[in-house]
Amino acid sequence: MNTSARVRIVTRNDHRRAGYLRRGSMSERGYVAIVTALLMTVLLLFVGLATDVGLWYSRSSAIQRATDAAALAGVTGRPTLAREIELATQSLQRNNLVNGQNGITATVGPEPGFPNRLRVTVTDANTTGVFTKLFRSAPVISRSASAEFINNISLGSAFNAIGTGSLAGHLPDSPTSTQGFWLAVSGFCTAKEDGDRLLSNADGSRRNGSFEYACNEGTPGHPDVTNAYRNEDYDNAGYAYEVNVPCPSAPVGQACPLTPETTQAITVEAFDPSYSPNIGDDPLDTRIDRKAVANSQHWAWWYSAITTTFNIYGPDATPEDSSDDVVIGGPYVYRTCQWAPGCPGETNAWAPLMTIPAGSAGGKYRVQVHTETNEWEAYGHNAFALRARLGATWAPCTTIPAQPGYDATCPSVAGDESMSVLADKAGSTSDFFLAKLAPAEQYRGKRIRILLWDPGEGARSIQILPPGSTVPVNFRYRTWDPGLRRVSDGVVIEDRAEGWSTKLVTNTLDVSGTTPVTGTFNSVFYPVWAMSSRYGSSKYNDRLVALELTVPKNYGRDATGAPIPLPDDGWWKIRYNTDTGIVQDRTTWSVALAGDPAHLVDQED
Repeated sequence: MNTSARVRIVTRNDHRRAGYLRRGSMSERGYVAIVTALLMTVLLLFVGLATDVGLWYSRSSAIQRATDAAALAGVTGRPTLAREIELATQSLQRNNLVNGQNGITATVGPEPGFPNRLRVTVTDANTTGVFTKLFRSAPVISRSASAEFINNISLGSAFNAIGTGSLAGHLPDSPTSTQGFWLAVSGFCTAKEDGDRLLSNADGSRRNGSFEYACNEGTPGHPDVTNAYRNEDYDNAGYAYEVNVPCPSAPVGQACPLTPETTQAITVEAFDPSYSPNIGDDPLDTRIDRKAVANSQHWAWWYSAITTTFNIYGPDATPEDSSDDVVIGGPYVYRTCQWAPGCPGETNAWAPLMTIPAGSAGGKYRVQVHTETNEWEAYGHNAFALRARLGATWAPCTTIPAQPGYDATCPSVAGDESMSVLADKAGSTSDFFLAKLAPAEQYRGKRIRILLWDPGEGARSIQILPPGSTVPVNFRYRTWDPGLRRVSDGVVIEDRAEGWSTKLVTNTLDVSGTTPVTGTFNSVFYPVWAMSSRYGSSKYNDRLVALELTVPKNYGRDATGAPIPLPDDGWWKIRYNTDTGIVQDRTTWSVALAGDPAHLVDQED
């Protein structure tokens, strides 16, 4: 049997090619391994970098939050810088940021050019890196925060007297001119719709000409209707007024240190502090107290009894916190002066409350005024005035530089936060000092909210004027009736804008429909009297109107951006335009910063 065999001849070249193939395969595998190793290294570096960057950002955010909290905590320690620094440092320590430990450097101090601001800076030179520390040192993290505290806004007067109404000789720029409004407080039994937002216990809900008041007890034979609608804003503390004793040694915008600053004695006085409803032989008393009660029209006003109390508190280390204030004068109690001239607090007389001795601490002396809770015959409204007499004799002065009567030691008297008034002035246009927004750097770009309670009797419109200008500013507004939801019958005027979302931007608040008429009530003739009822024609009767304006960013600056003095020392005005030539508005004005007075500020502000 033949067998054929196949013989494969392998040449040297074949061996060479096989070697090349084997070596090529091994070479490619090595190349991939090397590339993979390099890529893994780079990838690990990126992962490490991302991890470290995340840690740095987390640390940076934690430090920023801590500096923000420290700045806010510290700025509440005004007026003393030492207290501000102490509070800010304590806040940092609670977040384990202690100056000089673990690479931490912490500095706390005033913001240059802004005495009402506090700046906190924290630097961490000991940040950690998990991977990048093999190649480079970790970055130094530094974060800062600034916070400011806006003091309560002064209201109503740039002089050493406030609410002096028709009294001449209390304005140094014109001895014959008058302020045109009286301060006023209402008795417990009055209705809030009569104009006093804080001291009237009833919300005010007259129906079809009847009267419903807060008092459950009436005069025998003349019982009052029990009123279930209470004033939700009732505050028996009443209203605060401030006597500001200048402090030349304090930086602009800072409160006075608690060291003797008064150069001479300052006597705080009240004009006509007693309510006098039925003294027919005193025309001035009839003018202010009866005009203040004209809108009330309660049948019992003419024999109502009101107790008005004045307390004076001294300055302390926490001027914006009244809870720890100490009474240094009072209580000065003035009860109703009903039947005959000559009783304490008689009209046409200034009653001295207390004298602040020369050499006393500078700063803010608070005069707190209120009527009594549960005073069951207190149906009237007590109009009065306040002034601070410098030295032995009275002379009007002002804190407005370069104006007649300017005196660096003038103890100005102003409202604090809210002010209940009887605006009573003749003229087709009547201007009143409303609020002081100064120093300028504290208010640039800020939103200011003006609250007007039950405004407008006798006026056609209301406008807001910036310092030194007769051109009204734009504002947006809203209004609401806090008691409307509780009224179940009667015809009511519509409830107006319920929020800022409605674009109600204007420079004029229309308060028409409140034109006063003459009338006789209880045999007393009133030259001006406006029927006041939620069901009446008064557009904003028993309503709170909020105006919100934004202070320009160039406030107190010239065209080049350089700081310049504010006209009228930063006093804004409220203007009443009338059709009848006289305004008689029993109302409450309030002005405040929109938002928290202690807040963080943009580093570029």
